[in-house]
Amino acid sequence: MARHRSRPPQPHAHRGRSVALACLLACAGSALAQSGNGLRITPTLSGEVSLINRSGAAPGGASGLDVVTRVGPGLEISSRAGKVRGTLSYQLDAVHHSNAPTDDTQNLQNRLSAALNAELIDNFFYVDANANISQVADSAFGVQTVNSSVANGNRTEVGTLSVIPRLQGNVGGVAVYSLSFPASVVNGRRSTNADYNSLGAVLSLGSPRGGTTVGWGLQASSQETDFRAGRKTRNDRYSLSVYARIDTDLTLTLRGGQEATNVIGITRQSYNNYGAELLWTPSPRTTVNLSTDERYFGNSRQILVEHRFRRSSLRFTSIRGASGGDGFDNATGAGVGQPVSLYALFFNQFASIEPDPVLREQLVRNFLRAQGLDPNTVVGGGFINSAISLQRRDDLAYSWTGVRNTFSLLAFRSKTDLLDQAGQSQNPSNGLGIGGIKQHGFTATLSHRLTPTASASASASLLRTGSSGAQEGNDLRSLSLSVSEQLTRMISASLSARYSDFNSATQPYRESALTASFNVRF
Repeated sequence: MARHRSRPPQPHAHRGRSVALACLLACAGSALAQSGNGLRITPTLSGEVSLINRSGAAPGGASGLDVVTRVGPGLEISSRAGKVRGTLSYQLDAVHHSNAPTDDTQNLQNRLSAALNAELIDNFFYVDANANISQVADSAFGVQTVNSSVANGNRTEVGTLSVIPRLQGNVGGVAVYSLSFPASVVNGRRSTNADYNSLGAVLSLGSPRGGTTVGWGLQASSQETDFRAGRKTRNDRYSLSVYARIDTDLTLTLRGGQEATNVIGITRQSYNNYGAELLWTPSPRTTVNLSTDERYFGNSRQILVEHRFRRSSLRFTSIRGASGGDGFDNATGAGVGQPVSLYALFFNQFASIEPDPVLREQLVRNFLRAQGLDPNTVVGGGFINSAISLQRRDDLAYSWTGVRNTFSLLAFRSKTDLLDQAGQSQNPSNGLGIGGIKQHGFTATLSHRLTPTASASASASLLRTGSSGAQEGNDLRSLSLSVSEQLTRMISASLSARYSDFNSATQPYRESALTASFNVRF
């Protein structure tokens, strides 16, 4: 019988606050350490009061009328000069419910989104950092809610910090190299189910890409992933590739290698790898990237199709791969197939308007604020997982911007299957071990500018989880209408109405909400 490490219980009441503070200080400290005139620091303050009426098995266990008050001071930092470039947005929300379980009448919620790139030694030493804090469903089969301010026992605040130091350069002008050490920490508030850390090393060596018709590449990686509620696994992988530039805008790559891992079983096993990639960039506005490999879990794929029109953009991504512990596929800390937010959607569309990413960040946020749209709106689904799993996900993102009208559509479908049976057996709470979990959904938003300072918007969303084994599926539908006004250069306000309908065999509910909110940027 396999032996697993026993882990002593530890207090978790303040873990979420610790993660928020650590991520915030790590990212803000790096940005503030630089010198130059490109640093912008903007304090913010937002608040809202919502009248929510619930019927049925309401989230949080409280039905009837609930008055929810939220106040959130925040900070936005952007840097476009010096050694550090990037953006940070942090907000601490204090939420109070008039009708909720006694242990949830007051709540503190952290929101953080940060991405920084530092060039510490010119043309040699770089550090990339990403941090995020958001609300994640504990189980796909539990109660789902649209608004994070709504009390929900099936939701955990999860903080993620990823840091990738990287050395790169060239060898006598005949080869280029890159050596990186990706490290990431994921931590959940009041729960260990989401906790894991990952540490690895990735070496890339190859011929220079610029101006060469035929070239080669060598990649080697070692990555260890340790789930707190599961177990520790390791993946070692190497690959040799050759590429040919068939045309100025078309490149074909073939590769082969081997990997060894203990994800499938307790003991390590070796697997042969081989694959191909096609990159087509017929114009600066169009990218098609098709990649496939044979891996230890079967076939993996990454598909990206992206095109920017004059007033709109279209992006489709499809991915099939392992979550975490995946060698040099995860060396950047992100990849295609990730959930898309409204901010990311319009950030991509506005690339032709403002090439500088930091200036574009402010342009996009001002645009969404003027339209009365929440930049953090995503259609993601997902749930906490405490073992490596096989994920298949398709995402479609479309946006269109007219003179007075704006439309956006985010749609996805996904299927998650367990790979690490030994790890999941220690924490079967999310139901993943009984079979694959299928989800699909969309968010569509239409906004109309009424006056130069006022706008109205309508949004519809769906999140559906299919049945799996003995677990019944569910679906959450929501429709909202809102009107926003830019009162002054610093202050904006909005009034919105929302209706949500959650269909479930065990905990169905209906919810109506009226919300008044304000935002201040100092």
